[in-house]
Amino acid sequence: MSNGYISLHRSIFEWDWWDDHNTTRLFIYLIMKANHKDGTWRGIKIERGCMVTGREKLSEKTGLSIQQIRTSLKKLKSTNDITIKTTKKYSIITISNYNQYQTANQQPNQQLTNNQPTSNQQVTTNNNNNNNNKKNNIKKPNDVSEEVWSDFVKLRKNKKANITKTALKRILSEAGKVGWPAEEALAEMVARGWVGFKADWVENKKTKDPKDVVCL
Repeated sequence: MSNGYISLHRSIFEWDWWDDHNTTRLFIYLIMKANHKDGTWRGIKIERGCMVTGREKLSEKTGLSIQQIRTSLKKLKSTNDITIKTTKKYSIITISNYNQYQTANQQPNQQLTNNQPTSNQQVTTNNNNNNNNKKNNIKKPNDVSEEVWSDFVKLRKNKKANITKTALKRILSEAGKVGWPAEEALAEMVARGWVGFKADWVENKKTKDPKDVVCL
């Protein structure tokens, strides 16, 4: 399994424990190390999505203390992300809904490497925004300076929001409703940390901060 990969959807940012770095680190490790197909260990059947381990081993592999491991396992159990069957010598951890972390066409007995991506692979990486921009062929509007466009791209990337043709068209359309040139609208978004742009945010002088609204 060391040469395989898992699939993480961007919805993981809404996951209960995403902001809990210890629990997130442990959970991703468990997903990576769980059996990708049924197997046996010392005559015991270990099914797909399961692994045999112990708190000491998890501590060694993740760099977390045993107490941190214990706490994070308890949290993952409380939200049904995992189940644990414990014996005197070891524990069998099962990843709930394990299949959702595998690509749709990955078979149980298939070992794929990082050099064999599939069209529906959804691995979250720092390059996702750049790759999607290229895929959608997003070009800088002619009336926007390189500096403002660069700042706008960085803003969207930091907010985990792809720059799609639809998103840019909607932003410029909203800006046009209040007579704002493209560069002025994008510069305003950068200054305020807005991911999207709505005409009434400017017209009505709303006090609420719409920075977390994504314009799709």
